[in-house]
Amino acid sequence: MISGLRFSGLASGMDTETIVKKLMDAERLPLNKMMQKKQTQEWQRDAYRETNTMLLGLRTSMEKLRLQSTFTQSKVSSTDTAKVDVSKVGNPSLSSYNITSVELAEPAQPASVKFAAVDDPSLTDANTQLGTGNGFSFTIGNGTSSKPITVADTDTINSVITKINTESGTTGVVASYSETEKKLIFTSTKTGDSANIVVSGAPTDGANVATNVLKIVNGSIDTVPVLNTDTYGSNGTVVYGEDGDNARITINGTQIESATNTFTYDGLKFTLKEAFATGSGSVTINKETDTDAIFNDIKTFVDKYNEVIASLNGKIDEKKYRDFNPLLAEQKEAMKDKEIEIWEEKAKSGLLRNDSMISNVLVKMRNSLTNMVSGVNSSFDTLSEIGIKTSDNYKDNGKLVIDETKLKAAITNNLDDVKTFFTKTSSDTGTTVTNTTKYNESGIGWRIYDQLNASMKELTAKAGSSTTVDNSLLGKSIGNIGDQINAFEDRLTQIENRYWRQFTEMEKAISKANSQSGWLSQQFSGG
Repeated sequence: MISGLRFSGLASGMDTETIVKKLMDAERLPLNKMMQKKQTQEWQRDAYRETNTMLLGLRTSMEKLRLQSTFTQSKVSSTDTAKVDVSKVGNPSLSSYNITSVELAEPAQPASVKFAAVDDPSLTDANTQLGTGNGFSFTIGNGTSSKPITVADTDTINSVITKINTESGTTGVVASYSETEKKLIFTSTKTGDSANIVVSGAPTDGANVATNVLKIVNGSIDTVPVLNTDTYGSNGTVVYGEDGDNARITINGTQIESATNTFTYDGLKFTLKEAFATGSGSVTINKETDTDAIFNDIKTFVDKYNEVIASLNGKIDEKKYRDFNPLLAEQKEAMKDKEIEIWEEKAKSGLLRNDSMISNVLVKMRNSLTNMVSGVNSSFDTLSEIGIKTSDNYKDNGKLVIDETKLKAAITNNLDDVKTFFTKTSSDTGTTVTNTTKYNESGIGWRIYDQLNASMKELTAKAGSSTTVDNSLLGKSIGNIGDQINAFEDRLTQIENRYWRQFTEMEKAISKANSQSGWLSQQFSGG
């Protein structure tokens, strides 16, 4: 804008603001077209990128079809799941496993000691205070580490239990109470050779015995099968701990041991449920090809392929509304949100109508799937021969149709041929899909994978990627239009300034002429 004052019709009486605006509206017409063109190309870029995303999803859906491991998937089953259940967690090396005997694992049992019954009639329940004169102390441990426990007159049976259990991390001993028997029970927290219960310092003899209303007595037990020490006597009934016993299972004549009834062996997870001895029957674990999994992997790709080609065909057939250009900011200001939404929906329609690049993608994908694979069994060298054909309805635009019975039969009876048809690699080391030898010799899985990669690369060159610096063809074009818009806006500023200068000069001239005319009138009237 020019600096200084603007004279807006003060002398001429003209609506200069309106006149300049209309003049500038006419000057802005080329700018509006550039802005609309830029918006259209940005929408086209987004549409191409959306196509690339769809192709990436299609490639992901069929990546497994390049791999031989996809066609060697297996499943396992047990002939008697009530006795032995099984699941596959790895790659079992055998086709069957014969189980002739099972011994279930038995968990280890901790040792415990049950003391004589609490005989004080005033202790009506475990929450009653022990009473005056009944306080005492003792030490509890596992023979290696111990803790002193002080029993106060104001304690209850439950609060004493809490004191003992709070120290169990050190002592290895926990306490509980049998309400019906009125007996306190100490139990080891461990099993095995190191699980001991040792009590010392309790007032269990002489004059102090009367104060020990809980009947906790000194002594120790060792859970080793051969008892080393037992000093509890009649004041404490000892229950010896038992070592656990491993599970034992005979598989194909070899005995396997496990600490639990669930274990993994040769890529299989076994769950033992019922023991049985040799000669009383057997359980067989069978491994077989998982035809359902293979079928589902192929079907997943076919379904995704049909979804993608339906979308792409929709893009190239989409109607173009030529009277609906992208809206300018001033136009949006005069419209309601719903009106803007409807308008832009039509403006975006047909962005890729009859697009040669999208059409080429569709043709190449269809050819990759329908052309014969060379160097394989001639009875299984096309998709139609394994049960997948192109729809006979021309309106389906190349949709693939699966004959489930035929495909499952091919997988079941001719799995090696199906595997080769999908996974075969070419003897040619070329890297492009334009290499005829490699194209013809490549299995369907590799061929369509390479073709999708090539198509995605072309689309990226055309429209770029949202995660990279946009040096694509459309990206550069959009950038150039942006530069042109900036330059044109500068030019419009200069034009508007020129108009205002011209109108300002006109107003000054009219004002000066009016002043001179007034002076002359005064001179003539004065004579």
